[in-house]
Amino acid sequence: MSRPFTDSARSFGLLLIGGMCLGSFAPLSKVAIEAGVPPLTYMLYAAAGAAIGLAVWIGLFDRLPRPGMVFLRYSIIAGLTGYALPSVITVLAVTRVGAGFVAISFTLVPVLIYALALALRLERFDALRVAGVLAGLCGALILTYPRFAGGSDASILWTATTLMIPVSLALSGIYRTIAWPEAYSPIQLTLGMLSLSAIALAIAAPLNGEAYLLFASANPADFIVAAQMVAAFLSYAILFKIQREHGPVFQSLLGYVSTATGIVAGYVVFREAAPQSLWLALALLVIGMLLVNRKSA
Repeated sequence: MSRPFTDSARSFGLLLIGGMCLGSFAPLSKVAIEAGVPPLTYMLYAAAGAAIGLAVWIGLFDRLPRPGMVFLRYSIIAGLTGYALPSVITVLAVTRVGAGFVAISFTLVPVLIYALALALRLERFDALRVAGVLAGLCGALILTYPRFAGGSDASILWTATTLMIPVSLALSGIYRTIAWPEAYSPIQLTLGMLSLSAIALAIAAPLNGEAYLLFASANPADFIVAAQMVAAFLSYAILFKIQREHGPVFQSLLGYVSTATGIVAGYVVFREAAPQSLWLALALLVIGMLLVNRKSA
C-alpha cells in the first residue's frame, strides 16, 4: 500500500471521527438540557473535561505549554470564537430550532472559510472550488429559507442567531491559521483554547443563574455530560491536528461530517420533521464538499 494512500486514508479517518464527535454536541446537549442540565453548565463541563483529558495526555506524551502573552492571546481569541460563543448558541438554540437545523448550520463553515481564505490570499483561486462554495451556499439557503419565510419573529430571531455559529467557527479557523504560534504543538494550543473556554463559561454560568454539580444527584443525564467530555476531547484534539497538517479549508470539512451526524440524530432519534427539499439541499452540500476539497493546481 502506497504512503500517499495511507496518509490520505488516515486524514479522512480522523476527519470522520472528529466530525462525528463534533456533531454529537447538538443532539447530546438537547437530551441533557431537557433532562435538567443547565445549558451553559453543560458546555462548561464539556470544555473542562476535555481540557483535563488533554492535560493528562500532554503530561504523558508531550510537555506543558510555556506561559506567555502570545499563547494567552491565542488561547483567548481561539477559545471565545472557536468554542465558547458557538457552544453557547448551540445549547440555547437546539431546543428552539431543533438539533437537525443546528447541525445543518455547520455546513456553512467550509464555504465561509474558503471565501475568507481567498480574500486573505491563504488559498489560490480555483474555479471548481468557487463552484463548490456556491453549491454549498445554495444548499444551506434551501434549508434555511423556509424558516425565514414562514416563521414567527421569535423563530426568525433564533434561526438568525443559529447562523452565527458557522460565522464564529469560520473566523476562528482563519485566525488559528494566520496567528498560529510556531513554538507550540497542536495539542498544547488545544489545551489553551479549551482551558480559556472553560474559564469563560465558568464566569458566564453563575451570571445566568446556573448552579449544577455533576453526579451530585441521580440524574442519568450526567452520564451524557461525561460522554460529551470525551467527545469534546477527541473532536478538538483532532481539529487542531488536521488544521496543522492540512490547513483551514480541509479542516473545515469537519462541518459536513458533523452535519450528517446531527441530521441523523435530529430526524431519526428525535423525529424532527424533515423539509421536503432536504435531499436536494444535501446533494448540493455534498457536491460543494467535493469541489471545495479539490486541490488547487
